[in-house]
Amino acid sequence: MTYQMNNYHELLDNVLRAGIDREDRTGTGSRAVFGRQMRFWLGGEEFPLLITKKVPFKLVASELLWFLKGNQNIDYLHEQNNHIWDEWVREDGTFGPIYGQQWRSWPDGKGGHIDQLAKVIEQLKVNPNSRRLLVSAWNVAQLDEMALPPCHTMFQFFSEPLNPTWIWSRLVEKNDPSLIWGIHKPSSIRFKSTQNVNTIHAAAKKAGIPARALSCQLYQRSADIFLGVPFNIASYSLLLHMVAQVTNHEPRDFVWTGGDIHLYHNHYDQAHELLGRWVKVKGEGASPALTLNPAITSIDDFTLEDMQVVGYNPMPAIPAPVAV
Repeated sequence: MTYQMNNYHELLDNVLRAGIDREDRTGTGSRAVFGRQMRFWLGGEEFPLLITKKVPFKLVASELLWFLKGNQNIDYLHEQNNHIWDEWVREDGTFGPIYGQQWRSWPDGKGGHIDQLAKVIEQLKVNPNSRRLLVSAWNVAQLDEMALPPCHTMFQFFSEPLNPTWIWSRLVEKNDPSLIWGIHKPSSIRFKSTQNVNTIHAAAKKAGIPARALSCQLYQRSADIFLGVPFNIASYSLLLHMVAQVTNHEPRDFVWTGGDIHLYHNHYDQAHELLGRWVKVKGEGASPALTLNPAITSIDDFTLEDMQVVGYNPMPAIPAPVAV
């Protein structure tokens, strides 16, 4: 089985081999490349978690839920035994208007706030072909108030119709003649009939079967390739699955786009160890599967108990210092 995360290892290797050494804000020093992209297929059973080192899924999920709550206090993370933000927390336990507040409560300049994510989810239900399905965390007016300006700055969704043949097969699996009564099998001469396709989509809606697929692209301005990027890939892949479920879509592609992609100088040994493990698995291996509670219909109702990865058997963690 081709390993879902091969492209990540290829990018890490590229940074090591072709990157430019530079000074940076943290004083650590880094080797960097600019402008790269990775694509992860989420339409199957595999979920993009590294198997060449352990990526703690509970930390990924609890941080994402923290963002979704629009929470700016560290208490929720500590309740979940999540300490990944401890290096940046202020004395009062807050961070300023970082990710969650921008996603869920962007100041509108008129004394009110905009829930960007809720608006996108609503549009995916009523106007899925919109080209404005974006959420931004890069609020220029509030950057100086943030404990850490957002590294992953903007994400965009793309909805597209599923192949009618696939939808038909799912309808047949329901074993309910009323769902397909009067509908021509898509492989017939009427496959391209707009009326027939619309009828199939109506039957899918009645049966609760997705008739559309959902993809998501993230733009990450600053990417810590060893520690941060595997975490970010898992986080936004999880978010895509969650949004797809509550908008009745099938998850499809997660596209990661990076700006300044860097490997800190004190992560070189760890990077070589990780790439050595990758060579040993020869680019093959089974990624875990993600399961979500199918009863959840609102993005705000997910809890940690509603999501888990199955079949995750990674190699041991590779500790590395965090550059602050």
